[in-house]
Amino acid sequence: MKQNATGALLIAVLLPVLTVFGYVRPAPAQLTPALQSAVSKMMKDGSYHFEMTMTAGPGATKSVGDVASLNPIRMRISTDMGAQGTMQMVVLPPYTYMNMGGTGWKKMGGDIGSMAQMDVASMMKKQAGNYTVSDLGMQSRDGAMLHAYRINDTKQKTVSDVFLDGAGRMARFETTNMVMRFSNFGVPVKIAAPM
Repeated sequence: MKQNATGALLIAVLLPVLTVFGYVRPAPAQLTPALQSAVSKMMKDGSYHFEMTMTAGPGATKSVGDVASLNPIRMRISTDMGAQGTMQMVVLPPYTYMNMGGTGWKKMGGDIGSMAQMDVASMMKKQAGNYTVSDLGMQSRDGAMLHAYRINDTKQKTVSDVFLDGAGRMARFETTNMVMRFSNFGVPVKIAAPM
């Protein structure tokens, strides 16, 4: 049961990022031209590598993964769960495969898979007008100067910072308890069912 909850949490964390910057082109009123362009580039590239660090209390969880396609979402994630071992997850709708701490792969449909297949376009349409964007200018992150933008979701009461590289692609995404770094845009990724 804990393994399902952990997998659902990772998908829940990834989906807001993928929703805004992966699946759909938000309405012009929602994002600045630079962020709209970043969305378009990510969609055109279709694949990328990511590294994610989530903090909860005194600990941090680190994940690495690859997205092979955005619609439908196809990805693989490996998460260091500390004493619980490494959790591996492969999302290939309509199924999600999980391996927690070397216990063997389990194939699941339903909850986690359904989250990965949710109708994000409809969700974004319903949320139109919920975002305000501030240009934070150039900032140093990960040894590079990146153009930073702050996205305020006025309905969900969340704030996210997005950092674009010199090519206008999203290089980094931050919230109060999560940092994601993106690379290898458009590099082909093969993701297969592990069982």
